[in-house]
Amino acid sequence: MTITQKSKTFFTKIEKEVAKMPNCKEKKVLFYFIYRSFIKLGVLLMKMSNYKIKCEDDFDKIVIDKIAEILDKKYIKTTGQKMRQKINKTCYGFDDISKKEIAEYSKFVTKVFKETEHCFS
Repeated sequence: MTITQKSKTFFTKIEKEVAKMPNCKEKKVLFYFIYRSFIKLGVLLMKMSNYKIKCEDDFDKIVIDKIAEILDKKYIKTTGQKMRQKINKTCYGFDDISKKEIAEYSKFVTKVFKETEHCFS
């Protein structure tokens, strides 16, 4: 992967967003915030790996699959897809999310960030 200063800056911005996550009190907003940070990280990894990025149907699904592929971690695909399905149900009002689920997904995204830090140093 090629590392540019722009990529490092973007990663730092996403890291700061993740650090602010616990300050949000609204559950659905917090969950959305966690999920979008995860997807942004995936887009950055794809760009650094020279994947051609196109917005299309199932864009988030493709990004999650690529994160798992780039980092060679199957659990990222499994948990990331569960998270994607949950966000779709939650944002469209079909489901709610518990504090426990938010904590688990936050821990998951933080772990993925830690696993990618070597890509940006």
